Amino acid sequence: MSSERIGAPVRTLQTMLRTIARAEPAVPSVVPDGVFGADTERAVRCVQRMCGLPESGEADRETWRAVCRMYDALSPMVLPAPVLQLRWEPMQVILPGARNSHLYLIQAMLTALADYYSNVPPVRVTGVHDGGSAEAVRWLQRMGALEASGTVDQRTWGLLCDLYRMTVCDGCHGEPYDRRQTAQPDVRPGPEP
Repeated sequence: MSSERIGAPVRTLQTMLRTIARAEPAVPSVVPDGVFGADTERAVRCVQRMCGLPESGEADRETWRAVCRMYDALSPMVLPAPVLQLRWEPMQVILPGARNSHLYLIQAMLTALADYYSNVPPVRVTGVHDGGSAEAVRWLQRMGALEASGTVDQRTWGLLCDLYRMTVCDGCHGEPYDRRQTAQPDVRPGPEP
């Protein structure tokens, strides 16, 4: 077996093929083991057929590009969405009455929690830490045994994230989410840019 048929590039190819197979049932799934075996060759041939390429079973340059395009187009449908990394400085605080873009997200999260907890004070999503917003933060702080100041700090933000993740989860109120696809992206190879 030649060195081109084992190793990290093969594992990368197999990982992309496995992801494609989750969205395209015609593509056989492969185990990303780093060995270009019969299963990988079958999956490569399938992608080549789908993309109108010669079915050699080899991952030549055109096949690699086709696999990459399919992966880029299909992976958002089958892989988890990236986690939002909100920049919260360690000493940052949002005082009652303040205006801050983070408040749109904070207020929306508090509003969503109100679907699960009947005693969450009503919050309007305004980007201003007004009276209702500050009172909802105080409710959250009391829930987490923090000082109920109404000021959003790093500990309060962490508590809100944890409670939201545990309670709201995928946002479907305990109902299964709809996996149907409303539109399939065009993953056929086009002209090179």
